Amino acid sequence: MTGRFVVDKGAIQGRVGIFDTVKGGRLVCFFFADKDNAEAAPAMARVCADALNAVVAKRQGGSHVS
Repeated sequence: MTGRFVVDKGAIQGRVGIFDTVKGGRLVCFFFADKDNAEAAPAMARVCADALNAVVAKRQGGSHVS
């Protein structure tokens, strides 16, 4: 099971986005690619999406699943 906020590396060319699945896949934020470290943007996006999902889970009184 995925959380409400998901990371997509291909939805926006040259950027990694976080999308809100509850709001119809609306873009929440994006990270520019780092030409010196290809995994930096996806890694940061995953950290942020996990944090957003943790907040949602806490508000709903459930457990966090990423």
